[in-house]
Amino acid sequence: MLTGLYPHAHGLTENNGHFGGAKSLPQDAWHIGLAFAEQGYNIGWFSKWHLSEDGTMRDHGFDGFSLPDYGYPYGK
Repeated sequence: MLTGLYPHAHGLTENNGHFGGAKSLPQDAWHIGLAFAEQGYNIGWFSKWHLSEDGTMRDHGFDGFSLPDYGYPYGK
């Protein structure tokens, strides 16, 4: 829902890429939050971030506080 694409189109078919899918959403990928940000809205994210093992919601343009490794609770 965030990108408007089916999982097979953006490659994130599971949370961590262990079964052949992408490990993260590309940082330059379009998502609905960017459309709101372009119109002057502040966009935020709350909850776990399962779109990247390494990055956080801030790496994708969302505002707010992000604890390191909170979004990927499975360890590295």
